[in-house]
Amino acid sequence: MERIIMALLSWQEMKMKVVLVRWNEPFQKLATCDADGGIFVWIQYEGRWSVELVNDRGAQVSDFTWSHDGTQALISYRDGFVLVGSVSGQRHWSSEINLESQITCGIWTPDDQQGYKKL
Repeated sequence: MERIIMALLSWQEMKMKVVLVRWNEPFQKLATCDADGGIFVWIQYEGRWSVELVNDRGAQVSDFTWSHDGTQALISYRDGFVLVGSVSGQRHWSSEINLESQITCGIWTPDDQQGYKKL
């Protein structure tokens, strides 16, 4: 696993600065976030790692958390935007949270029914 992450990060660092990496064990997917807010979800296909999904809304990601069962992602952005999406990339819910403080991280409840944000 460590070699996979290092190979992907080496490839990505040629193009961008990776600031966040999250592994999805149930689905064997890797999410990386760059300094400009780009999110890349990687899968292994025919023995090679390939980008399956790209999401770039142009705002820095403060946290990316997979649900325990791996089916959902909770993404928090530094500008107060929060998004919940499926492992396949479908948006389930999003909201702009107007707060004086930045959201620093998100966490799922043990049953994966709710996500919480920390300021």
